[in-house]
Amino acid sequence: MQHFSDSFCVYQLRKYSESLAKQDQFQKKIYAVDTGLVVAENFAMSRNDGYLMENMICNELLKRNKNIFYLKNGFECDFVVCDGLEATEIIQVCFDLNSMNEKREYKGLLSAAKLLNLNRGTLITDNREDSIIVDGVEISIVPAWKWMLIK
Repeated sequence: MQHFSDSFCVYQLRKYSESLAKQDQFQKKIYAVDTGLVVAENFAMSRNDGYLMENMICNELLKRNKNIFYLKNGFECDFVVCDGLEATEIIQVCFDLNSMNEKREYKGLLSAAKLLNLNRGTLITDNREDSIIVDGVEISIVPAWKWMLIK
């Protein structure tokens, strides 16, 4: 995997930790630099639009020179954006936010917000737009196309 990373075919996203040694110790999430590689090598019977959108958001954050990590502490938050090691933004990606998965997606943001002492997060979706407050955390639900234009 390191050869793919060194040749800029994939990006290895590290788990957020204030300790650099711990960052290297945990499993990394892999994102393709070219999402066409994901589609071409997908052996599943159907497309995984959620992963493709998550991969697209990762690539956009990297293009913007953001220092990004993922966070997993019971629930997973897809992206923690840092300035140095200080977390400044948390982002969750969910292609189709619906009544069956919204609590899980919110929990990823809420768990990260509590741990990182943040009071807002962003949930990027395919087409839904809203702003809600859950447990004192403001969650901006934004379509991916709009998030890419605004930021």
